[in-house]
Amino acid sequence: MIWSTELEDEIVATPISSSNGNIYVIVRGEAKIFQLNSFGQIESSEYIGKDSLGSPVTSEEGVLYYAVTSNDIGGRSRLGALKTGSSPSGSWPQYGCDQSRSGRKVGV
Repeated sequence: MIWSTELEDEIVATPISSSNGNIYVIVRGEAKIFQLNSFGQIESSEYIGKDSLGSPVTSEEGVLYYAVTSNDIGGRSRLGALKTGSSPSGSWPQYGCDQSRSGRKVGV
């Protein structure tokens, strides 16, 4: 094992890896997004809603999009965006491989 990091709540979405070495993870409960560096250390965290509704996706421009519920009552939900300043990295940086969630790796 290279590293392991304890977070405040359950991880229910696939983490995002970025070309600057950072990893973005969303936890449920009081939904928070964590930015971890390549050593697994928490660089920042931000409250984004009540609960995560799925895995985030990152654009080539480095914008991370996520969906969360807004409250405990009713079905209100919210789509949010976070500028990461870094594009996706690696051959499978996010759930489904790419922004289209195609599950296809190019050049294999």
